[in-house]
Amino acid sequence: MPAWFIRENGQWILAKEAPLLNHAVLHALDNGTACLLVAPGSGVSINGSPAADLGIHFLAHKDEIRCAGRTFYFTTEESPEVIAFTGQACKCGRCRTAIGEGAQAIRCLCGVWYHHGDPSCFEYGEQPLCVACRRPTLLDGSALWCPEEVA
Repeated sequence: MPAWFIRENGQWILAKEAPLLNHAVLHALDNGTACLLVAPGSGVSINGSPAADLGIHFLAHKDEIRCAGRTFYFTTEESPEVIAFTGQACKCGRCRTAIGEGAQAIRCLCGVWYHHGDPSCFEYGEQPLCVACRRPTLLDGSALWCPEEVA
């Protein structure tokens, strides 16, 4: 699901709910993308370009939206979460044993599955990384990308 970075008290906050914008409508689509519908003369900009020139804009990861003196960023990045595994059994990316139906598991953004338990294969080690994509594998809710990187 898409998410939004919203600046509050000098910090970027990752929010699941779209911010309210004047003279524009944000619409999340079922496939995880979102579009922005903008009225002419709205003063909304996307990645530095006046959005009224665009009318409708399908948002992409890291798009910057400015409206009424505020800045927001759109992201398609999802935080990994523990779920009950469903589907055909597969092997854990770390320990290589089977993950069966109903087992507590975590799926990395790249698609590799890990057991969740004590210890958690997903968070195993001092600085855990996915065995396939090398992304950090922590369940702290933090995002891999943050607007601070856009400067």
